[in-house]
Amino acid sequence: MWVQTAGPEPALNQFGGHYKMIRKNYLLILLLILGVTLVVASAVSAADELEIFAGQDKTVRVNTPLEFNDALINKPNPLDPDRTYTFSWDFDNKKNTDLDTPPIFDNDAESNERFTEWTYHIPGVYIVTLTVEDGFNTVKDTLQVTVKANEPPEIHVNSTESAFKDVEHIFYGDATDDNAPPHLLRWHWEFGDGESSDDAPPVRHVYGSVRGYQVKVRVTDPDNDYSVFTIFLNVVEKPGEMGSLYPIKDG
Repeated sequence: MWVQTAGPEPALNQFGGHYKMIRKNYLLILLLILGVTLVVASAVSAADELEIFAGQDKTVRVNTPLEFNDALINKPNPLDPDRTYTFSWDFDNKKNTDLDTPPIFDNDAESNERFTEWTYHIPGVYIVTLTVEDGFNTVKDTLQVTVKANEPPEIHVNSTESAFKDVEHIFYGDATDDNAPPHLLRWHWEFGDGESSDDAPPVRHVYGSVRGYQVKVRVTDPDNDYSVFTIFLNVVEKPGEMGSLYPIKDG
């Protein structure tokens, strides 16, 4: 009678068990790789969406603070709360350029605030660069700043006036300045008779001699730019209590 022995079956079962385990681990590894790939692809895709706007071109006078307050992150919208966005401004697009007074030659004129300001002391046209990083990507955008030289104040007074001797005369006037409000302008009057005043108009003065005078008016702004204007004043005798600077015609 022939009897079949069970010699190789345990070995075969053992091999099959190892094969199943290897296949299971292989599938787990594939799933892990696929998951990492999806995460990386998602991160790269999101990073590619970073888009910024540095702001509109700007014009400013020298020595006047200029605000950069319209920078935007256009994408992503809304911002990803899991990322940190960093900002870097370069106000002249050059390295080690002197934009300060007194000179600071190792200052690259930069700021790391999203909304910031800068004061230019030298007239010219500057290319301003905003750089934004989100941990995955770095993007840049630029705008142009035109810095104009400061114009001196413009004085508004009469070019000629008349006054009576020994009678208080009132000088009226005004001044405008692109860079400063009226109360910051400094006035100085030279009345032509050795007297002077630093008052803003209206200004009162009495002349003791009959003759012509050149009254010098100087107005200075906070940047020490100034204008000078000359008033030609004619001082005459007062004819009487009913006298007038203007002739009265009969009839």
